[in-house]
Amino acid sequence: MKRTSVHEERHIESLAAGHFFVITEAAGEGNADKVCDQLSEAIVDAYLRVDSQAKINCEVALSNSKFYVFGEMELRGSIDLLNVVKETIKRIGYDDEEKGMNYKGLEVDFEVKIAYIDSKKNKYKESDYTNWQGVITGYATAEWDDTVLCPLGNYIANRICQELSLARKQKMKYLRPDCKVQVTIEYEQNHQLMN
Repeated sequence: MKRTSVHEERHIESLAAGHFFVITEAAGEGNADKVCDQLSEAIVDAYLRVDSQAKINCEVALSNSKFYVFGEMELRGSIDLLNVVKETIKRIGYDDEEKGMNYKGLEVDFEVKIAYIDSKKNKYKESDYTNWQGVITGYATAEWDDTVLCPLGNYIANRICQELSLARKQKMKYLRPDCKVQVTIEYEQNHQLMN
């Protein structure tokens, strides 16, 4: 359960019967978890551009401005992993030590097992990768718009993060890539938005 401040608790107590708050948080692209997600996605995308049939398992961790890239990959061709990491960090906006890190001087530790495929044999060992599965769950709702199928709080929080990123890159250079946004929406018991 989300911890609330004394002020919030008082406000919650004064809600009409059957009303409740849903608090949604979103993290900006410079948040450590988001940075790691973007790096693993960039690495997978780079490998798939080289070999669309590649088998890739990639995880990224961050500790004290040092990145750790772990994984197993089976593919034809190769990529410059360090360049993929640096370009992704640069795109996110970490280009100066004052912002927390600089892509130019990143420390990256790679623990990646790569099996290159012999193009003459043209075979992948499918059995080696049968346990690579993931399940993602979620839900869609048209609670406020039939074309945007996510809860209003999620939509607003993510849009604020996107707008902060644009503002930081275009005009407000003093903003940093790491941000968090919290949006609170009041609902009635039947899960209808309050006007």
